[in-house]
Amino acid sequence: MGLTIWLYCTFNGDAEIISYFMRHYSPVVDRLIMFDNESQDNCREIISHYANAEIRDYHGNGKIDHVAALQFANSQYKEARGHADWVIWPDCDEFLWTGKTPLRSILEDYKKRGIRVVSARGYQMLSDHFQKDDGLITDMIKLGVPDDEYSKTYIFDPDIDLQWRPGRHTCNVSNAKIHESDIKLLHYRYLGEDYFARRNANNFAGQIDSDRAKGYGYHFNPDYTTGKYSAAWFRDCLSRAEKVIED
Repeated sequence: MGLTIWLYCTFNGDAEIISYFMRHYSPVVDRLIMFDNESQDNCREIISHYANAEIRDYHGNGKIDHVAALQFANSQYKEARGHADWVIWPDCDEFLWTGKTPLRSILEDYKKRGIRVVSARGYQMLSDHFQKDDGLITDMIKLGVPDDEYSKTYIFDPDIDLQWRPGRHTCNVSNAKIHESDIKLLHYRYLGEDYFARRNANNFAGQIDSDRAKGYGYHFNPDYTTGKYSAAWFRDCLSRAEKVIED
């Protein structure tokens, strides 16, 4: 019997990137479980075209609540126990890249070697404009910069006990060691300043007050203009971007 891979993801106002997300992951995983946080665009319509995708309602009132999202993710994946060999839980602008070796082959090898939880290496992918196309985003946007803050543990055996921390950039694992892999986690957010500004505005408007008070999503604030993940930082990175995806 072959390897079974389930993917989880939450979406809200992500129609521009969700088409790329679905084209990237649908051929790779057996099941996509997509949680709709009361999106007002056509995300549901886009996702519904994929036979291995299931849309569920995520009752977050369309808001970004880091604590509630954390509690949800830390418990929801457990339903995959006894059904899936691996779970992947990226954000909808995060794309795993394994080069010429298929992800499934890598995970088959990991399973044989007893590796149960995997960290992927983070990169910020960069473009001077958002490209609308029916192809794969990894074929079009190949430049970026490494970013250790976006090296995340999103690939794991659901039988492990995993607890992410707020933002899901880091986690605790009680019964397995985290394998630091060469898999790349490509973050496609900095795709032209207009797109970047729209995404920030959407996220800033959706934040709950307690998240803002704790400094979560600080870079969404329109007054944040010069630090890491600001528009100025984006322009600087774009000027020195290197090829992350090899031809």
